[in-house]
Amino acid sequence: MAGPWPFLLLGGLLAATLVRATFSPAVVLSLGPEVIKEKLSQELRDAGATTILQQLPLLSAIRDAPTGGIPILGSLVNTVLRHIVWLKVTSANILQLQVQPSAHNQELEVKIPLDMVAGLNTPLVKTIVELHMETEVQATISMDTGARGAAHLSLRACSTSHGGLRISLLHSVSFLVNSLADKVMSLLAPALPKLVKSQAKLVDSQGKVTKWFNNSSAFLTKPPLDSAPFSLTVRQDVVNAAVAAMLPPEEFTVLLDYVLPELARLLKLSLKGIQEKAADELAPSQLVKIATQETPELLLSQGRAKVAQLVVLEIFPTDKASRPLFTLGIEASSESQFYTQGDRLMLNLNGISSDRIQLMNSRIGWFEPEALKPIITEILVSVLLPNENGKLRSGIPMSIVKALGFETAAWSLTRDALVVTAASS
Repeated sequence: MAGPWPFLLLGGLLAATLVRATFSPAVVLSLGPEVIKEKLSQELRDAGATTILQQLPLLSAIRDAPTGGIPILGSLVNTVLRHIVWLKVTSANILQLQVQPSAHNQELEVKIPLDMVAGLNTPLVKTIVELHMETEVQATISMDTGARGAAHLSLRACSTSHGGLRISLLHSVSFLVNSLADKVMSLLAPALPKLVKSQAKLVDSQGKVTKWFNNSSAFLTKPPLDSAPFSLTVRQDVVNAAVAAMLPPEEFTVLLDYVLPELARLLKLSLKGIQEKAADELAPSQLVKIATQETPELLLSQGRAKVAQLVVLEIFPTDKASRPLFTLGIEASSESQFYTQGDRLMLNLNGISSDRIQLMNSRIGWFEPEALKPIITEILVSVLLPNENGKLRSGIPMSIVKALGFETAAWSLTRDALVVTAASS
């Protein structure tokens, strides 16, 4: 992990933490700094990052460090190496990560403080000489737009700085050993940052980081400092597609007098006001056929949601009749309410209104369909509404909520999007 692993792991998660693109993406995930730090820290723990740190080839880094053709420096390295049996990291810790927006637009800076203890085995003393090493891995991640307009995350920089490196002797041993330790530390000071940087470049040159980033499909935003821990903004057409998947076009029939006798009585009474002969044709086995046309359309506004749909309703005098008395085309709409159950987003239709009714076909002659609006609306409320709300009851899973460590979510509506956030405790 020393150099490559932080960036390889950060890349996958930072696919959920960057900056809003100039276009309008379908889904935008915005994570607050605390969430980012927690998730990145967990990823590093899961990957065994500290174990990888302990495998840093410190002795090889000193041995292979260029001396710049300076004989004295080369002689110093050889002298030091003659007195070292082995030099390796014996313990390592990753301290609290720092995540903050960059001074440049559409960039994010991540700092990973590393705290390590290296053991130095030398024949000059029977005990292990311990060196305390502190350094900081830095990464700058940004979102770029390719030639075809596709956005992807790219690694702008990954390095450690000499200024952020501190090496000290944990325990003084003897003058001779202390002198050796000082020489080792002076050689480690330039070697350790270069070791981390060279390994980071190696991983990037193999395409691992770039591939990880390019496989990231989320579009991200940089949240203000006072924002919720996270927010997931879903564009209206995406929400609409999810609702449409739960409410596909369908057709069903109801024996009205058996299922809803009071509505059957009111229908007959309403039809009598139009044509008494037609009302008399309605038998106890009268049939209502309801068909939804295409898929419903979800319309969002600030704080409100409405579902509009086209419905075809036919009235048959008996269940044996092959032709309906008449066919109505109805432009219906429902006020809709989003709510959450755990990590699932739920939608409920509150009532149905018949906004416009057209007479499509009639074998009892032309009549003004608005005269039947009250009873037709009651039929839709009693038959169509429960059927659709039953299908919506499965909800839309929001796995991102639990993935980020939250049990419940809250929601809000804008004029063109649904916004899901962590529910306040």
